[in-house]
Amino acid sequence: MLKHTLIQRCAPLLAGVLLIACGKSPDGTAVVATDEKPASEAARSLVAAPATRIEAVEDVYHGQNVIDPYRWLEDWDDPEVQAWSDEQNAYARAALASLPERPAVQARLREILTSAQGVTYSSLRLAGKDTLFAIKRAPEKQQSILVAMGADADPASERVVIDPNQIDPSGGTSIDWYQPSHEGSLLAVSMSAGGSEIGNIHIYKIPSGEKTDIVIERVNQGTAGGDLAWLPDDSGFYYTRYPRPGERPDADLSFYQQVWQHTLGTPAEDDELILGEDFPRIAAIRLIVDPISGRLLVWLQNGDSGRFAMYLRQPGGEWDQFS
Repeated sequence: MLKHTLIQRCAPLLAGVLLIACGKSPDGTAVVATDEKPASEAARSLVAAPATRIEAVEDVYHGQNVIDPYRWLEDWDDPEVQAWSDEQNAYARAALASLPERPAVQARLREILTSAQGVTYSSLRLAGKDTLFAIKRAPEKQQSILVAMGADADPASERVVIDPNQIDPSGGTSIDWYQPSHEGSLLAVSMSAGGSEIGNIHIYKIPSGEKTDIVIERVNQGTAGGDLAWLPDDSGFYYTRYPRPGERPDADLSFYQQVWQHTLGTPAEDDELILGEDFPRIAAIRLIVDPISGRLLVWLQNGDSGRFAMYLRQPGGEWDQFS
């Protein structure tokens, strides 16, 4: 996930540099030649890149010897690895800073990314009859925010409901997903910190934005995501939950997702496990509640196997399985 994020953030800058190298600016216009040194000459004027130690490790896979000369770099807790990373970052920063085109590219990219055209909306949810929630990506903010507007989806009427940038000024907290209650008076939001994707559920009152109830931990992970579905009367909800430390070995804490039930106003220790004791290790779960009958549909995908199962819970608690 981190690698993809870095690629997405660096791609516009690299594209701009390549366009200029080809004689065009990011908007497609020609670049006027200057007397400044070409970027290649500026880069060559830097000192040599920091050396990377080679420590060959050999494995045998299906009878083939595979040599990995840089496995030692996988241990981030190693002070040598951290020092190597700092040296590489400093070298890369110096190389980029020496590019004469960089200020122009940076200014143009900032203009494009902070324009009104850069605003996007996603994950729309209609609650009640007249409230539409959405995740808004605004270029000037580090993290996306959660907004509400009228059912006509007119952004002119939107108001900010949850802003992770205010909750965590460092910009390290993000919204994984959210689910409004049926009447739209409550909002369950999964948020995670530091790019971990380990999400905890927070409950907010609408429209005040006041926090209520408790925080339920480990409802989301990067392995299979997470989900939540409100009871028909909004008195509580079903939710996905991953093992907590001590419940399984550390290597399994990001797996073995299950379905639990929470009643508002009660402690998490009273929550009930209702399904999932025999679920596979990688169980991707989605939850749907019928607001009329109260039936719960649990949709289960068994990893990437292409195998699926559905479980229907009747109002009395009985389960029917469809595979």
